[in-house]
Amino acid sequence: MILKRRQFHIPSQKFCPTLAALATKPPAPELPLQLSPDAALYLAGINREPPMTHAATPELDAEERPFWPAVRRGWHRRCPDCGQGPMMRGYLTVRDSCPVCGTELHHHRADDGPAYVTILIVGHILAPLILFVYSHWRPEPWTMVAMFSTGTVALSLYLLPRLKGAFVALQWSKKMHGFGNGDPHDAPYDN
Repeated sequence: MILKRRQFHIPSQKFCPTLAALATKPPAPELPLQLSPDAALYLAGINREPPMTHAATPELDAEERPFWPAVRRGWHRRCPDCGQGPMMRGYLTVRDSCPVCGTELHHHRADDGPAYVTILIVGHILAPLILFVYSHWRPEPWTMVAMFSTGTVALSLYLLPRLKGAFVALQWSKKMHGFGNGDPHDAPYDN
């Protein structure tokens, strides 16, 4: 079914010739859609199974990486592959590669994810706690400020490197951002 483009009358055509030209411009020609033979048979209803995509080919998914063990290792700030080598060189600095097994870790793109999740967790733990303490004991304001500021900073400093390790391990297990072993779509950015 081919839809025809409607031409609208613009009352101010004599004041703005550009709008008049845009209103009468013919539509761009459609480009032909190129399909693989499997996709064409599937769309025609002859083949009942959808065509295999690039991500579903068995030779690319032969090496499955375990998700939960990798995230657990990342939480403990260890290499997501071997679980032996330290992932972090400093407080939040990820090593370029594991010193034990040699797995490259420089591909990670954790960015603001760990900080966001840290704020989310700390806020959901401390907000009800502040409400509970205030409604039951009514401490002095400076006591609450000192107590909960210390708790907020301590919990944030505890969670942030662990969540960053978990984010890096998640990316490694899902073969994201260059962890995909030669997949051209996973090439690292050239900044």
